[in-house]
Amino acid sequence: MTKKPMEDIPPLLCATDPVAALPPPPPNDPYTSLAGKLAQIMGEASYLQKKGRNTQQNYSYAAEADYLDLIKPMLAERKIAFLPTFSIERVDMGATKSGTPTFSVMVICHGQFIDGETGEVLSAQSIGQGIDTQDKAPYKAMTGAVKYLLSKTFLIPTGDDPEVDVPPEPAVVKAEPKPIDSTKFRDFIKEQFIRLGNDTFNEIVKSCGFDSNAVFDLPDVGKRTLAKRLRETTAPEA
Repeated sequence: MTKKPMEDIPPLLCATDPVAALPPPPPNDPYTSLAGKLAQIMGEASYLQKKGRNTQQNYSYAAEADYLDLIKPMLAERKIAFLPTFSIERVDMGATKSGTPTFSVMVICHGQFIDGETGEVLSAQSIGQGIDTQDKAPYKAMTGAVKYLLSKTFLIPTGDDPEVDVPPEPAVVKAEPKPIDSTKFRDFIKEQFIRLGNDTFNEIVKSCGFDSNAVFDLPDVGKRTLAKRLRETTAPEA
C-alpha cells in the first residue's frame, strides 16, 4: 500500500480568520446579590396604609394581607423565597373580667430569605404575641410576628411608633341629669292619663315593665323612660 506524503493530506481544522477575543466580564452589579435585591425592595416598599379596623377596641391596623400583597410580588420577581419557621417562647393563662379563661402565646419567627439564583441565604427574626379565649392565640402570634418581620426588615412605615408621647385624651364627664320635680311629674302623669285614657295609659305603663299603682314611686330613670313613651304615644280617636 502506497503512503501519501503528509503535504497531500488536508488539515482537519483550518482557521481562516483569527479568533475573536472574548468580551470582558461585566462589572459587578451590586443588585445581583441577595442583599442588593433586598435593598431594592426596601427602596420600593413605600408607606403602608392601615386598612384593617378593630371595632371592639377602636383602632386601625395594617393587616397581614396588606404586607404580603406589597412584598410578595417583589420577592417573586427577584426569585427570592421567604421561609418562616416559628418557635414558642412562652405560654400564659389568664381570665377576662367575666372569668372566661384566656391563653397568651408568644412566638419567635425565624425568617429566611433564600435567593433562587445564587443560593444565598439571609435571616431575620421577630417576635409576636397572641391572646384568645379559644385556640387562636398561636395563629394570632404567628401572624403578628410575620407582619413585623416584614415591616422591620424592609423598614415599611405605617405610622405606628410606640415611643411617641401622645397625651391621653381628656375623659368625657357626663353631666348628671337634674332630679325630677315630683309635683311636675305628678301633673304630667295626670295630663297624660286624661289625654290617652285609662286603657291606653295602663298599656303603656305595663309595656315599660312598671306597675300602674306605683308610677309616682318610680326612680328618676324610670320616670324619664315612662314620660318618653307617653309623649311618643298618639291619643286614641274618640
